[in-house]
Amino acid sequence: LGRTSLSVESSLEILYRVALALKEAHFGKIVHRDIKPANIFLHKNQSKIDFTVKLLDFGIAKMLEGTSHTITGQMMGTPHYMSPEQIINIKLVDHRTDIYSLGVVLYHMLMGRVPYDDDSYYAIMRHHMQSPMPMLSLDSLPENVLESLQRLLTQMTVKDVRKRVTSIDEVIQKVQMIWNQFPSLKQEIL
Repeated sequence: LGRTSLSVESSLEILYRVALALKEAHFGKIVHRDIKPANIFLHKNQSKIDFTVKLLDFGIAKMLEGTSHTITGQMMGTPHYMSPEQIINIKLVDHRTDIYSLGVVLYHMLMGRVPYDDDSYYAIMRHHMQSPMPMLSLDSLPENVLESLQRLLTQMTVKDVRKRVTSIDEVIQKVQMIWNQFPSLKQEIL
């Protein structure tokens, strides 16, 4: 992802496929903790218009049970995509951190930019902790599609982890509901 946005169709398909990969990780009690475009690999299949999505770099992943290899109090992640709890208290990090970061990636895919950018990492992290998520502005979309996307984004990026979408399965279900509501958004893409 660069400074250009992707179509809604492509964004939802990539979100869905990354969510499926995270479902496997979360089922194994693993939190990725560094969901960002650089760790999402898209490979266009030769025989189809279809593509494969791979979630890469589990280098700072955390096991939710058992021994942790993270240095106590050490901040982990990429500031533009970090959840508030990664910034405030690394001990609070669980699978919902990945959901927040994936929501930021969704914003980036749709808008062609990260929601928060500033002169310093500290300022960016402060935005993740305090600033409301900017609203999507996609003039070409019907209002009801935009409302569904905004609702999904908002539910994924709630600052209070206790109010955020509770599981990656919920994200998958919400994408499927959008596809059911707007079948034209589900097609072979990229």
